[in-house]
Amino acid sequence: MRPVLRIFVCAAAILGVGLPAVALAAGAFTETNHAHKQALTEYDFGLCGHDTESWEINEVFNSVDHVTFLDNGTGWGTFTVTGTASIRVIDSALVHADAGDPDSPLVPANPDYHAVAGAPTYSGKFTVWGNFNDNLRNENSTFTFSVRLRGSDGSVLTLHETAHFAVTPNGLVFAFDKLRCA
Repeated sequence: MRPVLRIFVCAAAILGVGLPAVALAAGAFTETNHAHKQALTEYDFGLCGHDTESWEINEVFNSVDHVTFLDNGTGWGTFTVTGTASIRVIDSALVHADAGDPDSPLVPANPDYHAVAGAPTYSGKFTVWGNFNDNLRNENSTFTFSVRLRGSDGSVLTLHETAHFAVTPNGLVFAFDKLRCA
């Protein structure tokens, strides 16, 4: 085992055993959830040079999330989602499910949409990870998303996104969201 990996495994073992005991002594609420073979279809605009395309995205994934909240209002949590995805370009514009809510999910404007003839389909794997920490003086959260898909035409679509925000004790907010395409 490589030294860095050994240190990580040892630290995880120590923290995994030590933190729940400390949290329970402080009157904490702790919860861990697992989901297996979940299926989801969603719609979005293409990324990384495919911005004008409407995509149908089908995912099958497993996930685990863990949160701990203390009686004093502090808390932390983490989640990981990993699975497979397939994407096809569709012949419909996308609109918000609730026209008055720009945060509502995107759906095809034409419910009888089809795959665009000649457009490649993509399939591959993805992983999403995120966390949050709030200790009453400051807070932060980090999110990563990685996907690698192979197109039916032999092309490869690789995306990696990292987003982070932090709020300092005096209220200053630092944030970034970086998307890399290859």
